[in-house]
Amino acid sequence: MKTLESYRVFSTVAWITTILFALFVADLAHRLEKQADAYAPTYAIDSETGN
Repeated sequence: MKTLESYRVFSTVAWITTILFALFVADLAHRLEKQADAYAPTYAIDSETGN
């Protein structure tokens, strides 16, 4: 019975870790997207001149 209990604990910890990691990745992607939007006008290429 100890094996089943340890598996349940491991499964719970694995789910929590997975959810937290997914939230971290989503937050990181959002921050990078905001940062890219902030710098976009600086590096925008003028379609007429190509610069």
